[in-house]
Amino acid sequence: MSKSVLPGEGTPLLSAEGAAGDVTSVYMRRWYIVLVFSIGSFIQALGWNTWGPITESAEAVFGWHDSQIGMFANGGNIAFMICVLPFCYFMDVKGIRVSLLMCAVVVFIGTGIRCITMETTAMTWLANAGAVLLGIGGSVPFAGPAKLSSVWFPPDQRATATSIVSFANYFGVAMSFIFVCVNRDDLISEIRHLMYLHTAIAALFLLLVIVYFPDKPPTPPSKTASMERTEWLKGLRMLTKNSAFWLVVLAGAVSAGVLGVWASVLDVNLNKHGIPLFYEVSCEASYPVAEGVTGGVMTLVNNLFGVLFLCIMLIKDIGTSWMNWALFGSAVAALPLLILFPERYRRTDLDITIDIKPTSGDLQASDTTDDVTS
Repeated sequence: MSKSVLPGEGTPLLSAEGAAGDVTSVYMRRWYIVLVFSIGSFIQALGWNTWGPITESAEAVFGWHDSQIGMFANGGNIAFMICVLPFCYFMDVKGIRVSLLMCAVVVFIGTGIRCITMETTAMTWLANAGAVLLGIGGSVPFAGPAKLSSVWFPPDQRATATSIVSFANYFGVAMSFIFVCVNRDDLISEIRHLMYLHTAIAALFLLLVIVYFPDKPPTPPSKTASMERTEWLKGLRMLTKNSAFWLVVLAGAVSAGVLGVWASVLDVNLNKHGIPLFYEVSCEASYPVAEGVTGGVMTLVNNLFGVLFLCIMLIKDIGTSWMNWALFGSAVAALPLLILFPERYRRTDLDITIDIKPTSGDLQASDTTDDVTS
């Protein structure tokens, strides 16, 4: 079947010199890599949303107020915004393994320090410190899914891999409402055991990264995976001028950013009454900018909207009814941005263009090692 091509569409965005004959392979271990990354995303989200689901119990034990509960989540968001771009730079320059290992250590410390004591004053400081550390530790797990899928997965599986890791983050937030205090007669012990559980999962994540988590597979899964990306600062400058990218970023940030923090204060909101596709589309729209840069900017803007939402809680006597309206409004506001988005898949189109290009050796993307599978 013939395919109509507009002028210039067949020209690669980056030089593919030497790529046409390169062998590509996919490895079964890629699913282990996704599993480990997902555990990190899960525990970071679970730890970040510790206090919202147990607001009543925490306020009864430690004497906190609703605004303090909101600021725990906000402290994590602000720390994330400060650290995400440096971590993404480190991820693109030094690789995923070292970057994720650093985050795993920070998440383990962030959860572990909350096990030290349940004394009110000390716990207030430790909870704030833990929130900041968990925010820093979320830099790679939250901003790196698109980078991970690009390095380890073929084009037809990238969206699936990104979705799995992104789902793990939301699953962590959801499970924070399951792992709650049930014994009202001994709330201090219940909270202490909850802190132990979070630390145990964080320790498992750290152990798995230490034992085995390579930067990349021996052979790239796609042609574009082996191509050099734009220099980091140049990539940031390119993003500032890419209108299609910003339509996707704002649509995702307005809706997902508000939704994420809305869930973190759900118990506060209801007390008186008793988005993975965005990552992939933003990477397609911004290519050849590195996926780490794209993911970092997107999650930075995402958390910016979350910070703005939580800061509203500092307004005296603001109440809670505005929260649900803000959530509804954020979803509505994202729709026209998506309607205006010019659909294009630069990275995938380039993979397809290279794959169908005939080569003198007729090299096919296949390796017959024991560890390789299509």
